[in-house]
Amino acid sequence: MRKLGLVILLLMLLVCLAFSQKLQTTEYTISSEKLTQPVTLAVVSDLHNSSFGHEQAGLASAIRASNPDALLLTGDMAEDVQSLTATCDLIQALSTETPVFYVSGNHECASGELDEIKDRLRSMGVHVLEGESKILPCGLRIAGADDPLCLYRQEWRDQIASLRSEDDVFTVLLAHRPDRVEYYSEGFDLVLAGHAHGGQVRIPFLLEDGLWAPNQGFLPRYTSGIHETSGGRMIVSRGLSKGFPPRIFNRPELVIVHLVPEK
Repeated sequence: MRKLGLVILLLMLLVCLAFSQKLQTTEYTISSEKLTQPVTLAVVSDLHNSSFGHEQAGLASAIRASNPDALLLTGDMAEDVQSLTATCDLIQALSTETPVFYVSGNHECASGELDEIKDRLRSMGVHVLEGESKILPCGLRIAGADDPLCLYRQEWRDQIASLRSEDDVFTVLLAHRPDRVEYYSEGFDLVLAGHAHGGQVRIPFLLEDGLWAPNQGFLPRYTSGIHETSGGRMIVSRGLSKGFPPRIFNRPELVIVHLVPEK
C-alpha cells in the first residue's frame, strides 16, 4: 500500500508539473559593438487575453522587476472572439513607466477588428508599428511589421524590406511569426517573435522543441529560445496563453532581453 501511495503521489506531482501555468521568466544577454549602453527589453507574446493576477498584477510585477527600457508586444494579445481587457490592464499598469510597442498577430487580424484594436492601443499611448521604426533615447531602433495575415503577400514583404537596416544602429525587429525567418535574416540585429506557443506539448530531454506549431507542423524547429540568423539572432517566446489546447511541460513565458555593449 505504501508503494502504491508513493506511485500515486509521484503521478500527481508529475501531472502538476506537466500542466503548471505558473509564470516563467527567461532572460537572454546579447552583446554588440553597435551598442553604447546597456538596454533591457521585456517581451510579451501570445497573451490571448490570459490573466496573471488581478489587473495583471503578477505579470506586471515580473516585468517591473527587470526595469525594462521598453515593453514589446509581439502579437496575438487578443483572441478572435475575446476582448483586449487583459492587454489593456497590463498596459495601464506599465505604460507610465516604460514605452510600449506593438505589432499585430494572426488572431487580431482574424478577429475582423484589427483597426479598432490598434486604435484602442494608440489611445493608451502604445506605439503601433505597421512597417515603421522608432529610435529610443538609448539609440536602439525598434522596428515592427504587421502579421502576414493582415496584408497581401507583397505588401508584407515590402514592409519587411523597408525596415532592413544598413547603418550602425542596433535594430530590433518585432515580427509575430518565427517560421518566416528567411525574410528576417538580413538587416536586423535581433528578431523577436512568438506564435509557436513553445510547440504546445514538450517532454523534457525528449521533445524539447515541442510537438506541433502553426505554420511549422509536427516536430517544429522555431518554438522557443535563441537562434542564429545570417545577419543576427532571433529569440522566440513560448508565449503566455493559458487557453485551449493545454500546455504540457510548457509554462507561460515572459522573455527579458539584456543588450550590452561588446567589450
